[in-house]
Amino acid sequence: MVEDTSIISQLHKGDYAFFLLNNYTETTYEEINGTKFFYSDVAQYGFGDGERFSLIKKGDSFIYDKITFKSIPLDPTFKDIQLFIQDKVTNR
Repeated sequence: MVEDTSIISQLHKGDYAFFLLNNYTETTYEEINGTKFFYSDVAQYGFGDGERFSLIKKGDSFIYDKITFKSIPLDPTFKDIQLFIQDKVTNR
């Protein structure tokens, strides 16, 4: 398995997923060996990995990183997830 993909790798056709995206700007870059890679050159939005930035709805349950999302109840409802995401969007 590729690192940081244990959540996103469980996404299958018919599932619903929520992704917490970052807005890439001209100041969003990574520097490796003195060379800068600007994320905005390839995308307007993206997420760091499929582990900490995705929540997947499978039937009546959700798969997500419980360490990252400590404020989400352990057995969340759709409404719990909706409120969590609304809070993240409005409190940026």
